[in-house]
Amino acid sequence: MSGGSWDYLCYKELGDLEYRLEDLDDMSDRLASLGYAKKAAEDTVCFIVKLREIKDFLEDSGIKAAWKEIEWWDSNDSCEEKAREYFENHYKD
Repeated sequence: MSGGSWDYLCYKELGDLEYRLEDLDDMSDRLASLGYAKKAAEDTVCFIVKLREIKDFLEDSGIKAAWKEIEWWDSNDSCEEKAREYFENHYKD
């Protein structure tokens, strides 16, 4: 019988893990229940905390909107003037 009881959590890419926080919480609990995998459980919790911090940063910082301005400009869907205006009004140093 093959693996897969965790939907191959061990093979997920970082971007996929963003949507698997509940599974990661469950995996941490499972590891902690073993007694001999305490460090792996702690590392899993640490990873979850960092992943949530990154998600919060992306939502709160405005960086994605800044990326959009440059992407649209570089794709000729916008222009430097609009990008400059955005940065001057919304993303000040």
